[in-house]
Amino acid sequence: MTGFNHNQPDAVSAFDGWIRGRFVVLNTELEALYFEQEDRSQIASLGSGVKRELLNEGRSLVTEILREGALPANFDQAFDLLGNIGHYMAACRRHGLTDPDREARSPLVEASTLSLRLGLQLGVAPRLTTAHMQFANRACEGRPKRFTSLLDEALFSDFNTRAQFAFIRAADDIRRVASIGLSHPAALDLLAAADNALRSVVALNLELFRSLDVERFYFCVRPYFMTYRVGDATWRGANAGDFAGVNELDLRLGLCRNDDQIYLGVLAEKAPYLVPNDRLLVGGALAAPSLLDALIEALDRDPSASWLRPAAAAYLKVIKSFGATAAQHQNLLVKRFVEEPSVGISAKQRARITASGPELDVLLASLARLRDLRLAAPRDDIPTRHAEIARLQTLVAL
Repeated sequence: MTGFNHNQPDAVSAFDGWIRGRFVVLNTELEALYFEQEDRSQIASLGSGVKRELLNEGRSLVTEILREGALPANFDQAFDLLGNIGHYMAACRRHGLTDPDREARSPLVEASTLSLRLGLQLGVAPRLTTAHMQFANRACEGRPKRFTSLLDEALFSDFNTRAQFAFIRAADDIRRVASIGLSHPAALDLLAAADNALRSVVALNLELFRSLDVERFYFCVRPYFMTYRVGDATWRGANAGDFAGVNELDLRLGLCRNDDQIYLGVLAEKAPYLVPNDRLLVGGALAAPSLLDALIEALDRDPSASWLRPAAAAYLKVIKSFGATAAQHQNLLVKRFVEEPSVGISAKQRARITASGPELDVLLASLARLRDLRLAAPRDDIPTRHAEIARLQTLVAL
């Protein structure tokens, strides 16, 4: 299979073709070996010949790109190349060919060099990100890039991509509401469109949870999302939330506050993993007044304003749907596909489960906090907007 970048340098195009073809075959062969054994987490002694082929073929192709010396200047093409290198490095990490716990510097010298150059050129993390695998993953002849040909990887990636685009549509609509104001007649249309987009996320998630095999995901998909080194620095794994849409909704809806230091820390940690345009969108959302604050100000000023109750009712529908997506993520996806399968594993393995770096228990607590902010839950230990939402609910019920 040839790559799609027909106008790119020969070595870049050849590497893209390898990632879309031979690379997938090698990973799939290894996953079949791993899945057949009783302890699927013990992979060190399996497939040494296949692992060596993957390591050496990828290294040879990356070395040729460096030798040729012509890197893409176009952002999209350069970002795509970074993603290809990231796929290779993530696969090497998954198969134990690299391990940040045993190495002070990545043994993938050529791949690290190229990743660092591209990361600096583009202003992004020098590793594989969710954009490379999902919403910026260009399909070639009907097939997006994958690690394997396993059905469950395709299900997870494709449904996440569709959900991300729905979040992006909702964020676009809410951003436009902020531009024209909640009292504008068109604001109700935009709020309804945002609600529809978020309800489609809920439906997509339910379908994914029904279709995805827990063991296949846990043992054959999740391990490609692990932390790995680029040069001597460790970069956390790809996270499906590494795009602007969800955080724009957090801030512009007003469910998360721009003075919440813990939430700001979440955004700061995520920033390198966002493409530059998404960082600008998050920055704009941080600087803008929220819709919730605008509604509360209007309620304090003139509770009888003719536009206020319809706008508040439409807003409440949006946050209900948004909260449902947050509850799904924590209570269905994380619990069923990560937390429950991790019961009984060793402390060392448990510490290395998450893509995001912290141990599982720490990550679960952080995700629960985000869920409850997005649900405006009645908690007095975190700055949820429960009281303000209750005021709007009272207004709408009158």
